[in-house]
Amino acid sequence: PDDTRGEEVKAYVVLRDGHTADVVPPRLLLDSCAQKLARFKVPRYITYRDALPMTASGKIAKHILLNEDKLKATETFDAVENRWS
Repeated sequence: PDDTRGEEVKAYVVLRDGHTADVVPPRLLLDSCAQKLARFKVPRYITYRDALPMTASGKIAKHILLNEDKLKATETFDAVENRWS
């Protein structure tokens, strides 16, 4: 949630095999997004995942991601505060 826009943008990133958050740090992703996207589309939050949860029909199970966020089950980088939480 965001007081001004209603929602903040969060990116769930699945890295290719052999890549880690050390090789592809959040700032690198954010800089790339800032060059290619409108400012309001650049994510504030980034979470790395091994895989995205899928539904039986092969779509991303967004409700699982939202539930994990509510439970603070995954570590997330906050671009505004420039820290992991």
